[in-house]
Amino acid sequence: MERLARLTLVVGFCAALLLTSSIGANAPAIQNAIALQQATVTPTYGPCDLSDPQALGWQLYMSDQPLLSGMSPPAEPPPREVFETGTRQVYAVFRTPCGNKWPEQVTVSVQMRDRNGGIQYDSGPMTIGRNRWQSVEWSVPAGRSIPSGGSPYVTKVFWLDQARPTHVAEVSWVVGVSIRFDREAYSGEDQVARLTVIDYGADPGQDFVTAHVSSQTDPSPGGIDVLLQRSSVVRGQFETTDGVHFDENCTQSSGNVLCVTHEDQILAEYRSALDPNQVFTDEARWYRANFTPTPTWPPSPTPGPPTLTPTPGPSPTATPATPSPTPTPTEFPWATVVPLTAVPGQYDVGSVSSKIPDQNLLGTYAVYAGSYNARGQNKLYGAFHFDLSSVPANAEITEAWLDIVGLSSSNLHPELGGEWTLKILDGTADGTWTGGGHPYFPTYRVLVEEPATVVPVGPSLGPEDLANEAVNRFIFNQAARDFLETRLPAGQVSLRLDGPLMDQFQSFTWYSGYGSGDQDKKPVLHLVYRVLGATWTPSPTSPVTPTFTPSATPTVTRTPTNTPEPTATATATPMPHIAFDRPVYYTTSAVAIIEV
Repeated sequence: MERLARLTLVVGFCAALLLTSSIGANAPAIQNAIALQQATVTPTYGPCDLSDPQALGWQLYMSDQPLLSGMSPPAEPPPREVFETGTRQVYAVFRTPCGNKWPEQVTVSVQMRDRNGGIQYDSGPMTIGRNRWQSVEWSVPAGRSIPSGGSPYVTKVFWLDQARPTHVAEVSWVVGVSIRFDREAYSGEDQVARLTVIDYGADPGQDFVTAHVSSQTDPSPGGIDVLLQRSSVVRGQFETTDGVHFDENCTQSSGNVLCVTHEDQILAEYRSALDPNQVFTDEARWYRANFTPTPTWPPSPTPGPPTLTPTPGPSPTATPATPSPTPTPTEFPWATVVPLTAVPGQYDVGSVSSKIPDQNLLGTYAVYAGSYNARGQNKLYGAFHFDLSSVPANAEITEAWLDIVGLSSSNLHPELGGEWTLKILDGTADGTWTGGGHPYFPTYRVLVEEPATVVPVGPSLGPEDLANEAVNRFIFNQAARDFLETRLPAGQVSLRLDGPLMDQFQSFTWYSGYGSGDQDKKPVLHLVYRVLGATWTPSPTSPVTPTFTPSATPTVTRTPTNTPEPTATATATPMPHIAFDRPVYYTTSAVAIIEV
């Protein structure tokens, strides 16, 4: 038997109490009205014992094994309140009350809900005899698992033999373990890496857990052990108190200092007591501080460019080193390649619905797109608004993509097909994003009916591309990047996510990043841009503080390629320090239902 506490719900008879219904607080009183009470007890198997308070009430617990039928008393599956990451099925095991005060037969249903109330499993009506044990299974398709971030889940039993379904028992349970850095990349020795561990299986009396952090170039055996303290706010969460410090000059990591080199790969590892054979990991990068792209001079048959000497003012002034004519930026351009990450504010992400055309669904925990009605009467569109005011109006966007994290496929039916397409909108909605959660702007009419120009960003996604916790990446093609550049003078852009429109339920749900505990799953717009011209420098009033995902694509160092070698060097005002933040994607909840 496991050390985990066994949870059951004991229902006692209380003559003066009314049961709270799951549908509303106005459930009618019933004879011997019921009050819910939670206790840590052992499930009662066997004949009815009228002296046992448990036997007189409903019993419920969760397990990783089903109840074996045909046995009296039934074989006992072990109670669980914590399940490993990767769990594909769980079982709700419950018992109807005994005693002649209860009917010979009762009709019940069992629901399993995630932390946001989304119904992930519903058994439907079941008729069961008095004093009987029963188990029901919730399982997800092969290749998927029950999202840990949906924890704590709640299983509820409803008695259906009343005017309204009556809530008679419930139990909470959790899934999962994870570890994550607070950034995807770190720059310089002054930055400190902080880690968060989610481990719902940790002993409640355990105040600290240990993770191991190492770098790719750290001497073997390398790395350091990092202590994480239990959060007093978030259940199952542990956080570093001091963090990991970086040193490019050390020879052996020790204490809380990790030896690193430029562009080093950092690995965090965690083993849970719940599943010590599985190693949970996350990765990050470390970069030398304040590295700046080196200007690249284009090939030219003429002598090399003159020296550019910085002078006070917002931009450098060209000073000829020889009597030759001063070059213009078009003759000797240089490009500063800048990575930028933008995330929307709470009321800059959400959905709009054709059912409420003059309102919106911004500021909630989810983004919906597709058909949410069996008769096609409720069309849902995802909506995103990003501030691009830090990007110069004359920038050339070389790369762009949007990452969003899948939340729920409960209304997705792969056999129905359909496509989900991200689109850039013209400036119609620009003035309607209030950022304060006003329920009427922008509306369905503004985002769907009024835009005159709508440009798809690239390939669409099909049902096979959508899954809970999967990161969906919409990559902007050249036409989309060109249109996005036309939005830069306005300093903002609106995006719309269109789903299939049909006379059936066919929709998908993504995280908005503003649900409880979902801050690491915000939509992220990634841009890589460059500005041509020798006189441009980033404005000190609009510092660039982007998130950058290191890859083989944007290159931070450029080598002169002209022949012959330039006889002078170009010096420009250093770029502002770039902070390499990121959203961290990890397993989390799946919410099934939207009511509009």
